[in-house]
Amino acid sequence: MKIVMLPGVGVQEDTDKYEKFLDKFRTKFQCEAEVFVWEHGLLYPVHNLPLKKTRDWIVEVMMDFEKVVTGSSEVKVPDADIYIGHSAGSIIALAQEGKPSIIMGSPAAVVECIPGFKLDNISFYQMMKGDRPILNIINRYDILAYPLEYFNVDNYEYTGNCLNPFSFFPLYAHINYWKAKEVSEKIIDTISQWEDEKIV
Repeated sequence: MKIVMLPGVGVQEDTDKYEKFLDKFRTKFQCEAEVFVWEHGLLYPVHNLPLKKTRDWIVEVMMDFEKVVTGSSEVKVPDADIYIGHSAGSIIALAQEGKPSIIMGSPAAVVECIPGFKLDNISFYQMMKGDRPILNIINRYDILAYPLEYFNVDNYEYTGNCLNPFSFFPLYAHINYWKAKEVSEKIIDTISQWEDEKIV
């Protein structure tokens, strides 16, 4: 069995957190697992303006999301038995037709609302239909994640550790999937079930 992890938007220079996350599944299932850092392939605007790093990060996020919305199926990902996608990477995971997918913090419900959204002339509905299993993990306080209403999707909600009496940081809810023990346990249970059912 092989698992491929597809991160979300933004510059993905540090893959340590993804590798540590995948180590749990490598150990449990004695399987191959890799992080695939996908790229949009677009050019940044040239400028000599202040806040260069911040500007470049925002441009990177915008271009990554544009790639996901208009060309997810063009991203050449390694072949795998299971795809795990976070955020925009979840759309690329879902674009891998017929492959079991685990998505976390997915804006797929938002993409579904974009009129005329298609991947290689395939509508979002056509992309989602079928009998391949999809586990959609949602932190209830993640403002980008939503349930998906398809019969082959298991929507799993958890609260996560993102609240305290003094502050609320919504972005933390979107990025704490890697640290939540409940998330890795749910993924292990799901993959074990898929193995028992001979899906993977």
